[in-house]
Amino acid sequence: MSATETTHTIDIAEFEAFCRSKPEGETYSFGSCTNCALAQFGRSKYPDADIDAGARGFGNESFECELPAELHDVGKNPVIATPHTFSALADRLAELGR
Repeated sequence: MSATETTHTIDIAEFEAFCRSKPEGETYSFGSCTNCALAQFGRSKYPDADIDAGARGFGNESFECELPAELHDVGKNPVIATPHTFSALADRLAELGR
């Protein structure tokens, strides 16, 4: 992601709800900046924005939305963990709230 004007933290509960809205077993492509879970979530929130995504968030030249800082560590990032299904990701996100 490039330099931005505004940075927001992704609401984990909102991201979890998005993941749970996907069909059971639907996968996301972790290695794709356009088809990963964060890019798809970003497009759902900002359908008119040109979204660039990475392992920690999504955004463009005007704004950035990142996972909470404590999840930036590769070992703690629920998006990186396998399996790469939305339902499994939703479960990992739910664990964060416990």
